[in-house]
Amino acid sequence: MTGSLGFAWLILWWFSYRLPTEHARVNDAERAYIVSDVTNAADEPVIGWMEALRQKETWGFALGKFLSDPVWRFYSYWLPIYLYDVRGFDMKKVGWVLPVIYLMADIGSVGGGWLSGYFMRRGMAVGKARKTAMLICAACMPLAVCSVLADSPILAIALMSLATAAHQGFSANLYTVVSDVFPRPAVASVTGIGGFAGSLGGVMFATWLPGILIPLVGYKPIFLTFGLFHLTGVLCLHLLMGQFRPVQAGTTAPR
Repeated sequence: MTGSLGFAWLILWWFSYRLPTEHARVNDAERAYIVSDVTNAADEPVIGWMEALRQKETWGFALGKFLSDPVWRFYSYWLPIYLYDVRGFDMKKVGWVLPVIYLMADIGSVGGGWLSGYFMRRGMAVGKARKTAMLICAACMPLAVCSVLADSPILAIALMSLATAAHQGFSANLYTVVSDVFPRPAVASVTGIGGFAGSLGGVMFATWLPGILIPLVGYKPIFLTFGLFHLTGVLCLHLLMGQFRPVQAGTTAPR
C-alpha cells in the first residue's frame, strides 16, 4: 500500500504540473525570476561526468560519501536486529526506541548546518567552517559507537542517538561542499558520483560484510570499527579538497 502511493502521486503530478511559462498560478515576477536562471545558465560551462571525474575535489567528496554513508545504512538496517538479538528488546520496545534515535538524526541534520553557519558568521572561511563542523561531528562517532559496550540500555540508546545525529550533521555539510566548490553545471554530476560511491560503500560495508562477519565475531567489532569511518572521511576530504577553492572546469556552453 505504501508503494502504491507513488502511483497516486504520479497521477496528481500528471494533471497538475505545468512548465513555469505555462502555469496559471505563476505570476509574472516568479516567471521572470525562473526564466532568468535558465538564461544565465547558457553562459556557464558544461561539465559532465567525465570532466567531473578528472577533478580531485570530486574524489574527495566521493570518498567522504563512500566512508560515511555505510555507517548510516548499517544503523538503518542492523540496529533493530541488534536491539532484538543482543539487548533483548521485544517489538514494543524497539517500536518506541527507534523513533527516538531517528528523531535525534533530524536534530543533528539541522544542527550540523547551523554549526557551520555559526562559524561563518564568526568570520571563519567557508571551507574551514564546513570542515570544522564535519570534524566535530566525526569526532563524536568513536564515543557514540561505545553504545555496544554500555551496560545501561538508556546510555546505549543515548549514544546511538548521538551516532545518528552526528552522522546527519556530517552529511548535511558534506552535501553542501559540492555547491561551495563546483560551478552550478557540475553540481548534479558530482553529487551523482558521490551518491554512487555512498551506495557502493553501503553495499560493501553495511550489507555484505556485516552479513558475513556478525555471525562470526558479533556486533561489537563492527560497531567499533565504524567509529573511525567519518574521521577517515574528513581526512580524505581535507587532503583532496584543500581550502575549497572554486573548481574551474568545462567549456563554454553553446547558446
